[in-house]
Amino acid sequence: MKNFYLLLLSAFMLVLSCRAEDDPVVTEEQPLAQLKADVFYPGAVPYDNSALFFKFEYNTKQQLTRKVGGFLPASGSTGGLKYFSDKIYTTFSYNGNQITAENKSSSADFTVQPEKRMYLLDQNNRVVEKEIPHTNFYLVAKQTFMYEGDRLIEIMTTYPNMSYDPNDPNDYIETWLEKFTYDDGNNLIKTENVQLHNSKPAGIRIVRTFGNYDTAKNVCKSLFLLEDLMYRSLSANNYRNYSEEEFWFNELQSSKTQSWTFDYDSNGQVIIN
Repeated sequence: MKNFYLLLLSAFMLVLSCRAEDDPVVTEEQPLAQLKADVFYPGAVPYDNSALFFKFEYNTKQQLTRKVGGFLPASGSTGGLKYFSDKIYTTFSYNGNQITAENKSSSADFTVQPEKRMYLLDQNNRVVEKEIPHTNFYLVAKQTFMYEGDRLIEIMTTYPNMSYDPNDPNDYIETWLEKFTYDDGNNLIKTENVQLHNSKPAGIRIVRTFGNYDTAKNVCKSLFLLEDLMYRSLSANNYRNYSEEEFWFNELQSSKTQSWTFDYDSNGQVIIN
């Protein structure tokens, strides 16, 4: 009987050992630490011998706290060139479920606009509100974000400080409503941003389309708080074509397109360093 229990115990330990070997090893993905500037900004030119790299810093919760690197304000004298400087940086300060972002410069040669933004997070750490201050009190903007599962589906922009008389039939509340459309692969394919006056279309409509996606992992997934990369952060993969059209009602007023050619490593992932 003693031998039987020893045999049973040995068999049980063998099963546990096999299960432990079969269980996958879960490794937490490291946040993006560095990104070559010309991956998404082709033609970027270094200013004052700056290295052409964005660098990112995080807190112990892996929340973005600092982005180092940015572009100098464009002027007619640059001929359309985008000058990159590592003296431009953005800070992200956390206070509970609130985030404050602000652009800064450590250079004596130039200044940058702060472009301060305040974000409010929900219990899932998703941005649900954003406030954009302005030197003109009436132009302070507030954005509300709506989700369907993990997908961002709407952003509503209002100007709560603007005067409004509900008794005046000609007065209105200035509002913009942007709706997001995705394909079956969880890639953003279109947004449509419509100007509304008292919930009715007021004329301006901006349509953005995103296409020619690769199959590589989205390198911008964690960079939703960066204004220039917000749209990129929403997809599973990386779009390589972008177009933007502005309509006055149904009449096309302007359009622009852009495309990217990425380099890939032997695993089919975008080379970012």
